[in-house]
Amino acid sequence: MSLTPQLIVAITAALITLITWALNSRSARRTRRSEFIRNCTNDFYENDNMTSLFMDIDYDRFKYDESILGTDKELDLIRFLDYFNMVGHNWRRGVMPLSDILPTTIGYAVLRTWKNEEIRKYLRQIKVWDAERYSSSAGFLYFEELAIQLAWVCGRTPVKVQRSKLLVSAPPRRALIGRVVDRYRLSVRLYRWWWRVTGHPFPSEENHTLGVNAPQEPLEK
Repeated sequence: MSLTPQLIVAITAALITLITWALNSRSARRTRRSEFIRNCTNDFYENDNMTSLFMDIDYDRFKYDESILGTDKELDLIRFLDYFNMVGHNWRRGVMPLSDILPTTIGYAVLRTWKNEEIRKYLRQIKVWDAERYSSSAGFLYFEELAIQLAWVCGRTPVKVQRSKLLVSAPPRRALIGRVVDRYRLSVRLYRWWWRVTGHPFPSEENHTLGVNAPQEPLEK
């Protein structure tokens, strides 16, 4: 088939349309991600209970004991953790990448909250409750997975620590295989395909470690 001037013009127009659509789609995705982060940040700051609770956590003023169970204080704590769990869920589902969360107040708050020992006491209690009443894999799993990923990227995890020992409120379901999985969608698809086909993590949970070179003090005693 010979290339007539009309055919060349049609092909060129189609290519321009395709490129324009791809660029616009990319720009729209970035805009949606930016709006999502902004909305999450605004929601966080507009809730006085959450900001007040986080200030107590950040400055190590928050104390957990069984006296708060069943009170408004526990309800505020549940809402607080569930908010971060929602952020983690959106990260896990690819709505926003880790690179968008890392340099924000939300990212800082997630990591600081997860590293707080008083919060970890509550998460351990949640693990017991969920195992008895609901499911051993419930809890604030997405919040913890996001926090672990942030800790790993920031170099705040110990050397060669198994991820299964880092999760507090729920057992591990997937291996933590690094920023490349979060950044490159092809790797994510390959990982999910492996998980669905084999029913096993890739690589195995038992042998996978976090390869952070800089030594840090243990997160758990």
